[in-house]
Amino acid sequence: MGSYESALTKNYHPKTATLYSAVLEDGDYHSKKDRFTSFFLSLLTPFPEKMQINRAFAQEMYKQYAREQFENYLDLGAGPMPRGHEWAPGGRFLYVDHNPQIVEHARKKLREADHATYEAASVGDVPKLFESGVAQRAFDGERKLAICSNAVLMFVSDEHIRNTFSYLYDWAAPGSAVMITMTGVTSKENALGAGFIRSFFKWIDAPMYVRNIGTFQSLFAPWTMVRGPIPTWQWIGWPPSRQTAGVGFDIYAMRLEKKADARPTPGKPTGERPR
Repeated sequence: MGSYESALTKNYHPKTATLYSAVLEDGDYHSKKDRFTSFFLSLLTPFPEKMQINRAFAQEMYKQYAREQFENYLDLGAGPMPRGHEWAPGGRFLYVDHNPQIVEHARKKLREADHATYEAASVGDVPKLFESGVAQRAFDGERKLAICSNAVLMFVSDEHIRNTFSYLYDWAAPGSAVMITMTGVTSKENALGAGFIRSFFKWIDAPMYVRNIGTFQSLFAPWTMVRGPIPTWQWIGWPPSRQTAGVGFDIYAMRLEKKADARPTPGKPTGERPR
């Protein structure tokens, strides 16, 4: 384990990855106990159904980026089963996850031909990771990015989301894009149903922020929201997800962009390739 990884905090919650793995057909990072927990979750919450929908969105997201001829992919919270290099072959990939054990597990599957780098870092530590030169090497000096984050940011604080996406906006070249899914509600954040969801995920050691979707735009400023947030099932054309806990609880998808005519922030990187 490198010096950067060894400095990471150990205060992470592995349940978020093991439960995700347990509800997916290609999951390989869970135990029988996790399968039981995921079944229990399916009786009380819409979590398993929504994770399956989210996986389908992730595949379509990478394929869409590939159709748009993106070449450099940053995946925040890539988890134990990254598949972007399979869904968008020929690109360069930087996978990031906050759990060093997950990173070690996933690295064993990657081949040299996948052109994929997998590093351990929390979302809040992404600026430090980039400043270490990892991204410059992973993307061969290019800064036009396709940024991905699927069902991860509901476990990350507002402060870390804002700081990291502001940094990425300044680092990335105009024309870069972000596609995200994250849970949200349409009710007030202090509604009874929202409180139940928050308490339940804390109880299973997967504490979650339950945000009203009206707050999403401000979290990712100065990126421009060009689509969403809309329910992920609607984005990919699946049948409606009816389990919303009475508060509009769902996984919402959105796309944000750094427009080609965006002006650089004074005193910040321009996103151009170094000469």
